[in-house]
Amino acid sequence: MDIVPLKKSDFAIAVDCLATAFNQDPLISHGLPDSPEAKQVALEKMSQGVLNFAQVFAQTYTTAGGPKGVAVWQPPEESDTSWAQLWSLVGSGMLKTPLFFRWDRIPDMLWLLSTLATLHKKLMPDPHWYLIMLGVAPQYQGQGIGGELIQPILEQADRDQVPCYLETTTPAAMRFYERRGFQTIHQDFFAGHSYWAMKRSPQDD
Repeated sequence: MDIVPLKKSDFAIAVDCLATAFNQDPLISHGLPDSPEAKQVALEKMSQGVLNFAQVFAQTYTTAGGPKGVAVWQPPEESDTSWAQLWSLVGSGMLKTPLFFRWDRIPDMLWLLSTLATLHKKLMPDPHWYLIMLGVAPQYQGQGIGGELIQPILEQADRDQVPCYLETTTPAAMRFYERRGFQTIHQDFFAGHSYWAMKRSPQDD
């Protein structure tokens, strides 16, 4: 399976991939509206914001021939927040995403984002690859696409001897990443659900 950089012309399909992939995410779902239609809109706005923001990194990958899944990375040289990142954040639409979530749970979600950002900075002070988001459209799950999507960056990280970092929210996802060399370095709870911070040290052949 060929993995290629995401083209701007494929953004709409990529947004749908991520939105449907995260439809059942336990942490994100805590802040989503009850209406299926409103929930889908919120997920699409969130996914679009992430993709728009990540354009500054030019490290978003998908499957050749059209997106079946998407992997969004932040590279090591962007580990420290820059003016370019802040400008990209403002223009991405991400700051408007909470407007589409449940109003009564916006404080909870903002607290979670702040907590994850603080934890990330504490656990990974040195340059590293950060997997911002990985999602595969439900109809293509179970075909190994998720592993293929992240493999090119894992290989590059090994060549450059740079660690990788991510957060994940389900036991199945945690085991998926463990099989690819990640180890849990922090586990905590939010809204009754576990989440894991995971690190992958560079691997030798």
